[in-house]
Amino acid sequence: TREALYLLDTYPGELDILKIDNLGLCSLHYAIEHGNETILHVIVGYFVRYRIRFDVKDSFNNTPEELAAKLGYFTLAKYLSEANRSTMIHSRD
Repeated sequence: TREALYLLDTYPGELDILKIDNLGLCSLHYAIEHGNETILHVIVGYFVRYRIRFDVKDSFNNTPEELAAKLGYFTLAKYLSEANRSTMIHSRD
């Protein structure tokens, strides 16, 4: 977590954290799978700051919000839904 936070702070706007790997997952999917709320909030904050939508789907067709709900992280799913909506609103400005 510390290394990920360092990279996000050191290279703002330069990291492709939505890049899908060979398993069909991006960094946000991994943060959710591991229940890492700290890194999840930092990544989402990054997306909101740069007005980047993050409803990318994994190889099972799950958005991060859907994955969080399926894994029982309902509070995180709600947070992701609200944050993603704010990026959609911002992107229209």
